[in-house]
Amino acid sequence: MTAPGPPPLPDQLFVLDRGEDSGEFLDMLLTLCTFGMSTSLLLVESGITALTAEHRGIPVTRFSEMGLQQLMVGLHGADDPDPELPDSVTTLNSDQIRDLYARVPRILHP
Repeated sequence: MTAPGPPPLPDQLFVLDRGEDSGEFLDMLLTLCTFGMSTSLLLVESGITALTAEHRGIPVTRFSEMGLQQLMVGLHGADDPDPELPDSVTTLNSDQIRDLYARVPRILHP
């Protein structure tokens, strides 16, 4: 059985691969969402800890209410291999993440 491919690409895909020092990055992402840009956020490795964090009092899991098109999580290499995730989160395996990276012309890191 083949694993499903990654979701369709949004206008912009942002990758958060660390839990700390992400404040300016999340400010930028929320600003883009506010202006109607189709954005997705992929959390990988230690960036997954951002799921439990708040940014300016807003939990990352509520970003979809602010215009974030999709929140994806790559669990390969995560500190907690089985975190409790909200229903709205799309989980990706390492093959799906590699395929997604291959299809994105430029990935922005904070």
